[in-house]
Amino acid sequence: MDYHRRFALVALAPDSGRGIGICRYEPLESGVVEFAVVVDPGWRRIGLATVLVELLVEAAAERGVRRVQSVSLSENAPVTRLESLAGPAGRQVIRNGLTEFTLNLGQLS
Repeated sequence: MDYHRRFALVALAPDSGRGIGICRYEPLESGVVEFAVVVDPGWRRIGLATVLVELLVEAAAERGVRRVQSVSLSENAPVTRLESLAGPAGRQVIRNGLTEFTLNLGQLS
């Protein structure tokens, strides 16, 4: 991680300091990154993934990233709901059982 081209955020359990979530991006091309988020099953459904992605998108924008993208299984309802939070600025294309999500950061207000 150089925290510019490649960036990661890690969530730690407050009681143990154990890793419970990670959200990161990797470059695809100049100004475009692919992101991924993973949260420990015991810490899901409390909004942790949402917070991690929001912070990651903010960090990406601060570092000159113009577009973030992800690919996930279409049946992954939590990820689909998370991506839908982007509203009209986000774009989802579903085909062959995959959801391709693109968010142009210049469209965010």
